[in-house]
Amino acid sequence: MLKPTTSPWKILLVDDEEDVLEVSHLVLEDLRFDGRPLDILDARSGQEARLLFEQHQDIALAFIDVVMETEHAGLDLVKYVREQLCNRHTRLILRTGNPGAAPQREIVQYFEIDDYKEKTELTADRLETAVYTSLRSYRNLMSNIALRQDLLDAQSEVLSRLCGAIESRSKETGTHIRRIALYSRVLGELCGLPVAQLDLLEASAPLHDIGKVATPDDILNKPGPLNAEEWAVMRRHPEEGYRLLTHPKLAVMQASAEIALAHHEKWDGSGYPGGLAGEAIPLFGRIVAIVDVFDAMLSKRAYKEAWSLERVSADIRALRSTHFDPRLTDLFLAHLPVIHNNYTLNPD
Repeated sequence: MLKPTTSPWKILLVDDEEDVLEVSHLVLEDLRFDGRPLDILDARSGQEARLLFEQHQDIALAFIDVVMETEHAGLDLVKYVREQLCNRHTRLILRTGNPGAAPQREIVQYFEIDDYKEKTELTADRLETAVYTSLRSYRNLMSNIALRQDLLDAQSEVLSRLCGAIESRSKETGTHIRRIALYSRVLGELCGLPVAQLDLLEASAPLHDIGKVATPDDILNKPGPLNAEEWAVMRRHPEEGYRLLTHPKLAVMQASAEIALAHHEKWDGSGYPGGLAGEAIPLFGRIVAIVDVFDAMLSKRAYKEAWSLERVSADIRALRSTHFDPRLTDLFLAHLPVIHNNYTLNPD
């Protein structure tokens, strides 16, 4: 939940008229909302305002003049905040001294703002009212965001503990799933994935082997090679994982299901369960395929001792273009010290 705070509410005034800024300061400087004062920031152009938005991600409310260094500087600023900064939480109120130049109906329809006022409308009382209603809206929105994040964190923790339980059945440690998450994020970043996709990959990669919950212990922990019948049972875990995880409305579950199903597919089509080849294998699955094998080679298992980094590196290189995506393999090997550092920092 959003923790109580006494820090000031940040209000940004964007206007190239000094008298408008001065009057606004006089009206607002002593206001308080929820027992918290206001911290009033000034910008005299759209460009100055952009810098302030970049520096202060917790601006609660901004009053923005439409016409400044250009006729549409304020409108351009609104688009920048909403589209480039992906800021949907700051309350934005446009102010104009020339409503004919920017008709209200068009502005409200096409720009993601919270109100549109003529400067002559904003008397002291109405300016205060606009601040109170906007801050109330911002407070409630941020409370909902915090609650949603708490729920996501709780979901992630439950999934992480479930992964740990599965790994412990196969005599592996909880740090294995943590390393898989870290390796995957590094390799995804090297691929140029955006932050949202990296977050999704890091959250979903640890669930790759969750289908092993349906694999009997005597097969999961057999110290020697599996026979044909046992191997057939083991090979079912990707589909079991997909069945357990697939959920069309939850992105992290759907990504986890995709990884669970795809992480044993091979670039040359000889993998399982679908015999997919090349880029028909989902990218997240191709990423986890490499890092899962890498970690298994480095680690002690019921059926093998830990291998040296040199041996692991040579085997990964030998599997390029057969087991693994060649581009991903090249990226992985080129940045092996960085990736291996996650193993060093998170040992069994």
